[in-house]
Amino acid sequence: MRDLEIIIALLILLGFSLLLGEMFEKYGFPEIVGNIFAGFILGPVILGFVTISPELNAIAELSLFFIILLIGIEVTSDIITKNIKKYIIFTFSGFVFPSIFITFILIVLHFTFSQSIITAMAISVPSISIISVLVLKYKILKKLDGSLIIASTVVSDIIAFSTLAILSNISNTIIILISLFIVLIILFILDFLIKKYSPTIRRFFGKMSNKDNGEKIVFGFIIILGMIFASVFQIIGITYILGAFFAGMLVYDTMMGKLFYKRVSNTFRRINYSFFIPIFFSIAGLSAIIPTGIYLIILLISIIIIVLFSILTYLFGKRIFTHINSKSGVGIIGGRGAVGISIGSIAFASGLITNNLYSVIIFGTIILSLTMPLMISKKYSVKHSNLKYKNKKR
Repeated sequence: MRDLEIIIALLILLGFSLLLGEMFEKYGFPEIVGNIFAGFILGPVILGFVTISPELNAIAELSLFFIILLIGIEVTSDIITKNIKKYIIFTFSGFVFPSIFITFILIVLHFTFSQSIITAMAISVPSISIISVLVLKYKILKKLDGSLIIASTVVSDIIAFSTLAILSNISNTIIILISLFIVLIILFILDFLIKKYSPTIRRFFGKMSNKDNGEKIVFGFIIILGMIFASVFQIIGITYILGAFFAGMLVYDTMMGKLFYKRVSNTFRRINYSFFIPIFFSIAGLSAIIPTGIYLIILLISIIIIVLFSILTYLFGKRIFTHINSKSGVGIIGGRGAVGISIGSIAFASGLITNNLYSVIIFGTIILSLTMPLMISKKYSVKHSNLKYKNKKR
């Protein structure tokens, strides 16, 4: 593809993706659904204006790196270490159990174990990028309700990313597990040291914030940090997205100062929401086809299972979710989005799943992303655009 052709393809994808994303957001739905629809409409199934190419796949991988890095920046290790006994129950009821049920159904239908578990995980995994917005809308971020939902989502995402890494290189499972354990220990040691010496580190960033090019240097440092972790994970045979995710977790406002952190993190959000997110999800939509036959049945069964387990998860924990009514609680817990599509895209690009199963993941995410927000009480709704660049709470 010549330079002019790739620029035109990006222009069409980005423009239409941003337009549909804003339209969906205006009516209370996640932007990424509009982004995916943009690719689906422009792709071979409907209009055929844009087709997948090696160049677009490369841009999608770069975009995914920045998206996952931002997702990592949205969470901290504190979320994982607090209330473990309580949130791990919701991790199992909201993610692990529905994944097991869907995997079993796919295996019965004669799909391979790898295809079954990846498809089940991608449809079932909650998305931190979607649920964090819903928790903010509900104004429960600082309450136990919100912290448990966020923690459960983060752990679910880590399990999904790690499982994908193992299935991508299943012959080296033991080596990958040992390597992952070592890397996690190193990560938490770095996290401990950053917190211990945060005053000293904060003074350094304070000096950087006063320099004209300080934000540029710090922004570049975070990207390099993400690439280092991503490279290490690739070297040991684990998908780079897990490395980018963990690198993002090391970025705190407590070590940078809230004002400087806000400037830097807002830069990440702007570049993601204005380019990487609409481009990645529109490219993801290009390869989707409408599920038919057995794949349509799998799609419907998977959606029913996820909705049922979302309801059971809320009912099981309703004594804890004291600030959420039943309808809205199910809507928040059932949030699906970026993480599932990311897993599906990587698996499809790696040849681990077929185009039909990839499309089941895409349409499963679309349907759940369209239906679950409708369950949330409008009286708690806040415009997503007001939250998009909101400084995360630490």
